[in-house]
Amino acid sequence: MAILATLPPAVRRLCLVVDVEGYSKRTSLEAIEIQKRVLWAMWHTCKAAGVDPRKCEQQDRGDGQLILLPPAVDEMHVVPRLLLAIHTAIYRVNRRPQGVGRIRLRVALAQGAVHKAAIGFVGNAVIDACRLLDSHALHQALDDHPDADVAAFVTEDIYRDVISHGYGGLDPRAFHLTEVSIPDKGFAASAYLFVPGPTVDEKLVPRFTGVEGFSSTLTRVAPWAALGLTGGGALFALHELADHEHDDQDLDDLDHPGHDVAGPHHQEARIDPAAYAETSLGGTSPEEFDDDADDILDHPDHLEDPDEEDWI
Repeated sequence: MAILATLPPAVRRLCLVVDVEGYSKRTSLEAIEIQKRVLWAMWHTCKAAGVDPRKCEQQDRGDGQLILLPPAVDEMHVVPRLLLAIHTAIYRVNRRPQGVGRIRLRVALAQGAVHKAAIGFVGNAVIDACRLLDSHALHQALDDHPDADVAAFVTEDIYRDVISHGYGGLDPRAFHLTEVSIPDKGFAASAYLFVPGPTVDEKLVPRFTGVEGFSSTLTRVAPWAALGLTGGGALFALHELADHEHDDQDLDDLDHPGHDVAGPHHQEARIDPAAYAETSLGGTSPEEFDDDADDILDHPDHLEDPDEEDWI
């Protein structure tokens, strides 16, 4: 009983974990830029799902992220939007490769009771998500679909409770039951594989205009990541963000299921085209990659997202 009394609470959470395919083959300069782009993509993925990213908790995985969504989210709305928006977000960053090339993501989504422990997060949902992410089956899915930028596993219970009902416009027939086994880890599970097609919903995520000048203000270095699943890295304690004037803004637009994420409250970072071309990896102007670049950079409606700086 004494041990139970000292345990941190076990809170049911959605666990989203992502990893960059082929990350170890990149140079250090490329890796730095890729990490910024992944953070940008995950920030906007959460916003598109109606979740305030600052209420999520984040754990670095070196070439990816483990993100725990806030408790008691509306999974009927959030789960489909996460899967659709992450596809759109990676499409957005890949429109502007600027020296780092194409980014392809493996994704896994699980849910269950999670403890926040000394150096990370503990629970079967965390283990399931990370094992599915690192499985040969998910690597093979990207190999089998060379045109795809994203391949995702969702656990059997998420498929049964959410995906199978067609919520959010996701077709259950696009998910394929797969038996996943990692013998050396003692792991075996059934999961549903989802590889999005070429069509993206561009309304979900704004155009990517670069991440130069952004940096995380709250990085706490951890010697190891949770459960020995990762090679170490940083914990981003989003719920402990330092007070900023913009932190008190009205977030109703993030939480309302009917919110149009491409509407006037969903704003983009604005940068100087010449400075962007000069400082970007490869020194390539964004106009070469996106026909709408002039509008993105010059249109008066495209203002900075004041919250993005806290994450990236």
